[in-house]
This record gives sequence, structure tokens and C-alpha cells, in this order.
Amino acid sequence: MIIRNHCVKVINGRFNEFDDDNYIACFFLDPCFRSAPLKKLSTKRAIKCILSIGKKLNFDLDEIEILLDQIQKYQEKKDPFDVDLAFARKNPIRWWNQVATDPEPELLPKIACHLFSICPNSATCERGFSTLGWLFERRLNLKLDTLESMCKLITYWKSNFRTELGYYGNDQKKNAQLSDDEINIRIAEAFKETEEDEDEDLPPANIETIPKDDCYVLIEPIWIEKFIDLSHELIIKDIDVPKDILDDFDEYMKDNDDNGDGGHNNGDSRRSGKGVYDYNIDDLIGNSDEEE
Repeated sequence: MIIRNHCVKVINGRFNEFDDDNYIACFFLDPCFRSAPLKKLSTKRAIKCILSIGKKLNFDLDEIEILLDQIQKYQEKKDPFDVDLAFARKNPIRWWNQVATDPEPELLPKIACHLFSICPNSATCERGFSTLGWLFERRLNLKLDTLESMCKLITYWKSNFRTELGYYGNDQKKNAQLSDDEINIRIAEAFKETEEDEDEDLPPANIETIPKDDCYVLIEPIWIEKFIDLSHELIIKDIDVPKDILDDFDEYMKDNDDNGDGGHNNGDSRRSGKGVYDYNIDDLIGNSDEEE
């Protein structure tokens, strides 16, 4: 159980990085996951995020109501949101580019393409920061220009090692050509040896221990359970899950379902918001909930 709680803690720490309305909205708008059993609270967060983006894009109240209709059609896979999923296999933007909402304005496709155009990571600059950190920890008196030049050199050698370090690809002992993976492993081992030499005299890390007399078990829920119905048939149909676990899960997550649904207007009473830009997103979502 201790190992389980440790694993859950690590998973929750990772998932907390994605506890963001924009990520949830992207998941909601990815047609490949349209059938995912999202919790009502998650659906409401995603819809609120979409409407907020629409407001920032200067949609008036009439367009927001049209947007609510389009969201409902998208959830129900109705025309024009019934495009073949083959277009979305590699890039959801391709799928949304195939959606034509004429004669209505393309509001939901515009927001979807807006969200999916955001770069979801900063891997390139993170690698640069990692290299700079590795250099700066070992040489504290470097000037900014020198540090920048060294980082550029390291990045260049890593990116062009095949042409610039072609001679290194020959294993002189075995008289064989090294693969790209073997070269990368040797480079990583060379850096690792330097770090291990510097860390030999460091004291051991603090390890938290539990006294034998105060041992207790605390079962921590997984973060994703708040947003995805893990007991849904789509998820557990091929998994042998004990019934008592599902009962405990439903009891724990029951309160999350009482926070409202992401319902929408049917569009019959709109057209009164043409040119109106002073509106409240929470009121629109609240009105949709009351109508249902």
C-alpha cells in the first residue's frame, strides 16, 4: 500500500501540471477523444473556457449563443461535426479544417484551431536551460558572452555529431561502426561520470521514515478521477475490476457530479444578442443548466 500511495503521489504531481482549463478544453475538442467519459464538472470547465476564449475574440452575445449550439452539435456528433476521424489521426487541426458550419459562422472551429495552434511544451528552450545550468554550476566566473558561445557550441555538436564527429562512430577495438544510439549513450556516460565524481562527497539525501509504532495507511485518490469517469464502460470493458473498488470510487466522486452540467441552449430564443458584448459567461452557463 505504501508503494501504491507513492506511485499515486507521483502521478498526481504530474497530472496537476495539466489541471488547466486550456488543457481540458483541448482534450474536449479533440475529436479522437470526443466519446471520453468526462465528468460533468470537467465538461462545464471546458465549455466555460471555450466561451471565455470566444469573448476574448470579440464574439457578441448572438455569436456566443451560436457557439453554444455548435458545442452541443459537436458533442452529439451531428452535422457538420460528423467528419471522418481519419482526418484527426495525426493532427486535430486537419479535422477542424474540414468542418464547414455554413450558413452559420465558423465559431467553434475557429476556437479549436486557436487552441490546437498553441505549442504545448518548451522542450527546446528547456534543453538550453539544462545545458546552461550544467555549465554554470561548474564554472561560476563565466561572462555572459562566453556562456552563450559555449552553449551554442554544445548545441551545434549535439545536432551535427554525425557529420562533425564522424570519426567517433568507429569502434577501434571491435572495428565496427557505432549506431546513433550507441554514440548518444557514450556521450551521456561521459557527462554522467563527471557528475558522479563531483557528487561523491555529497551527504545522502534525507529519507523520510515511518516509525513502526505510528504506521498507518492513507489511500490517496488519483487526480484524474476528478475529471474522467474511470468506472465508465468504455474504460473498464476490457479490465477485470473488482466491484467493491468501483463502489468506493463512485461514493468518493459523487460530490463532483453535483456541480452542474455543461448544457446549452437550443438556439430558438437567440438573435437578441446581436452587437451585445457586455455579458457574463457564468450567467450563460447557468441559464443553460436551468433550461435542462
